[in-house]
Amino acid sequence: IAVAVGADGPEPLCDPLTLLRFYRVCRMNVEDTIDKYRKTLEWRASYSVRGFMELHGSPGEFNEDGSRSTDVTAWAWRRRTGGTPLATFAQQYGFFGRLRNPAPADGAPVLVWRVGAADYGGYERENLIEPIITAFAAHFEDALQAARAESLRRRTLVQARLVIDADRVTLGVLRSMTFFKEVVDVIGSHYPEMLASITVVRSPTFVERTWPVFRKVVPPKSRDKVAFFGLDYEAALRAHAGIER
Repeated sequence: IAVAVGADGPEPLCDPLTLLRFYRVCRMNVEDTIDKYRKTLEWRASYSVRGFMELHGSPGEFNEDGSRSTDVTAWAWRRRTGGTPLATFAQQYGFFGRLRNPAPADGAPVLVWRVGAADYGGYERENLIEPIITAFAAHFEDALQAARAESLRRRTLVQARLVIDADRVTLGVLRSMTFFKEVVDVIGSHYPEMLASITVVRSPTFVERTWPVFRKVVPPKSRDKVAFFGLDYEAALRAHAGIER
């Protein structure tokens, strides 16, 4: 695969462990892996990874084509507090972030989505879907580069942990399937093999019952990584995701 994509160093996204992510998500089909890799590079240039990462955080980490301009074994990017109007909006009305402390076992980034706190209807009414999706892309690029740096330091594949806090989620979230499909399209298409686990906590009973509806928009390889837990979830969080509350 490395020869086929012309790998010469770790960029663009062609260090062995990052290529392994593409290979695994393509179920070890070499032709599909090469195709997905090339399409991802096209997306990174056209969607401007450099642009949205500098919009939402510290500059200087990326080239114009979306490749890294800094050491890939380190990741110093930080989300801005304040800054541009769109970055400020995402901080105020977004529902996703990365914890400061990684998973203790392997240094994996820990992502938290507070899905019950989002105003999905407001995103649609105010035509704010695209800014939120762009902020989401920055969120996942941050997770990818953090996991990638840790993988290269440890010389083994490190995948992020995703914790979804379902507190205050109502059935109204079902009306936001279009939003979630757009998010999953970005994640599933361009950030392969990112997650080791998806742990849903403080989950109302109906959330698990409606999982078959949401399951359809989740990438196939991620579906079996999902587990649901109620209010008493601390032990389950340790067991399923390897992290503490």
